[in-house]
Amino acid sequence: MQPLFPGLETVEDMIFWRHYNEHLSTVLTVEGEHRNAFKDIMVPIAVRHQGLMHSILSLASKHLDFDTPYGINLLKNNPTTSREALRERSIYHHEQARQKFYEDIESTNGKPSIDDKTLISARYGQMLCFLLEALAEGSPRGEHRLHLNAYRSLISTSPPEDPAFLSFISEFFQYHIYADELIHTALAGDNNWPPKRPPPVLDIHPPRLLGVADGMLECLSEITAIRNSIRANMLAEEDPVVDYEKLYRATQIDAKIREWVSDWPSGDNRNRVTAIYQQMLWIYLVRTVYPPSSSPPPSLPSSTTSSAMRYGSPSHSRPTSS
Repeated sequence: MQPLFPGLETVEDMIFWRHYNEHLSTVLTVEGEHRNAFKDIMVPIAVRHQGLMHSILSLASKHLDFDTPYGINLLKNNPTTSREALRERSIYHHEQARQKFYEDIESTNGKPSIDDKTLISARYGQMLCFLLEALAEGSPRGEHRLHLNAYRSLISTSPPEDPAFLSFISEFFQYHIYADELIHTALAGDNNWPPKRPPPVLDIHPPRLLGVADGMLECLSEITAIRNSIRANMLAEEDPVVDYEKLYRATQIDAKIREWVSDWPSGDNRNRVTAIYQQMLWIYLVRTVYPPSSSPPPSLPSSTTSSAMRYGSPSHSRPTSS
């Protein structure tokens, strides 16, 4: 019998497919079992586009760890396959996904026809899978930034027409852009990073992740920019390290953090977590504009320290040129 969907041809394929639908897709989002864009949006496109199907199966294969109880039971329950067979099929799907991705680009000269919704959606879907696959592999070389940059370029020229898909893909990519800006600093020696931010999505509905649609992580990006500038001043032995301009920008960010209000309904787990996110952003801001001095700050009573952590004044520290 022919496979029901292109790409689902072997026992190994079905293992990857079940893992994606039953486990991985629930890890990638906080929407819940019955409302999950990685299944509700991505899977219908993958059924119509073989390249995205290969990308999904490749991503699922990279997420499997056969040294865990879950992986050991998976092998035990599928005696007709083996680690080696699964590894070979993983490589196959990875290569096929990349081949189909570049074939689609060449066939359209890099610009998908605006009326081919499946093709442009599949392209973004594959880019998202490539990004997550690079992160899942944990490579220290930063290959995931190639996909972030590709997204920045494509979203500016050929955004998806489907509003629901546009909200989904933009929110997830923007989340990873914010996260990468935090990690990839000016100390990495890359003067071209971060590049220009892609155009904002005016209406992300429904929101799925913390901090993107509600604007919280914009503060994270702004603080990181100040931090990188201060670090550059410290390396160059500038005096002062934290000048008036940076302090003024910090006060503006401080006001935004204090005034920010969660959009999540009461009782939603994300509403509970946002209070922690808000507090951590403020701590990040304080630690940015009060860099370490050459001498340790005096110790404070625990009650004073606790008060400072609740939007108090960091009286134990001060801007320094050392």
